[in-house]
Formats: sequence, C-alpha cells, structure tokens
Amino acid sequence: ELYNDELGPSHGDALLLIQEGQLAVINLNYSEAAIFFDESSKAFDLAKINAQLAVDKSEALLEVVPSDLNLIFGTSLRQSKATVLAMAAQSREYKGASALYKIIGEWSDLDEKSEAEDVERWRGIAADAEELLEDAMTKLDEADGWAPGLWRRSEAIRLDIRQWRDLLTGVGMVILDPV
Repeated sequence: ELYNDELGPSHGDALLLIQEGQLAVINLNYSEAAIFFDESSKAFDLAKINAQLAVDKSEALLEVVPSDLNLIFGTSLRQSKATVLAMAAQSREYKGASALYKIIGEWSDLDEKSEAEDVERWRGIAADAEELLEDAMTKLDEADGWAPGLWRRSEAIRLDIRQWRDLLTGVGMVILDPV
C-alpha cells in the first residue's frame, strides 16, 4: 500500500519530468531541459524518502514474522533497499544531466565566443556532473548487492548514465576544450 500510494506518484512525477526535459532538448530549449531534469532529481529524492519508509516497515515486519516466512520478507526487504538505492542513483543522474544542460543552454545563448570566466565556471559544473554520475553508478552497484535479481532495472539506469557520460565528453570537447 505504501509503495502504491506514496512511492508511485513521486516516481511517476519524476518520470514525467524526464519526458518534459527530453522534449525540451528536442526543441532545443536546453535551459528549460536543465530545469525539468533538476525537478526530476528532486522528485526522485522524494520518492526515495517514501521508499525508505517501506524499508523501515519491512525491517519491522521481518522481526515479527515466523521464521518460516523470513525468506519471503527478507527478499522483500532487500528489494526495498535496492529500490531506495536505485532512486538515489536516478536523483544523482538527473542532477548531473541538469548541470550538463545548464552548460549547454548558457553556451548556446552566447552570441560570441565564450569568456574565460564562463568556461572555468562551466568546467566546475561539468566536474560536479561527473561526480554525480559516478556516484549514481556506485549507488547502482550497492543496489545490485542488495537485490541482484533486479539487475535489469539497474542496467537500464546504467545505460542512461552512460549516455549522460557521453554527453559530458561531448560538452568537454566542444564547449570546454574546443580544438
């Protein structure tokens, strides 16, 4: 019940915000995409908080159920913990994506060559994005440790993060260190 009533709407909001961010990218509204991805990150954080409540309740149930049900409730607990970690990963992922589109939006709005101060600030933002994406991958590794049976979900998130890393590389080559 908690999962459907509390986690579902926040998670659904995050997914809708991602779609709006992707639509903004398609329409070349990069600064708007940054806003949608940032809001998505916040929605994943909210969903993560609600998912942690499910973990807490699962832990409490595991303590009171008969020992012959420990396997079932233990599996549920591990999956709940993996869900919390996956949402933490997605929150970091989209915070990093927001940072990348912030750079792209500011760069694309310039009428002339980027100022050195802008490039240095963007390098800092890009470094933060890289750290967020790395942390997201670490959270997914932790999630796999709790529930290796859910590897498909983690792998789908990993594929998205790899695409953000590719975008980060492109930002570095075109905006931060152009030849």
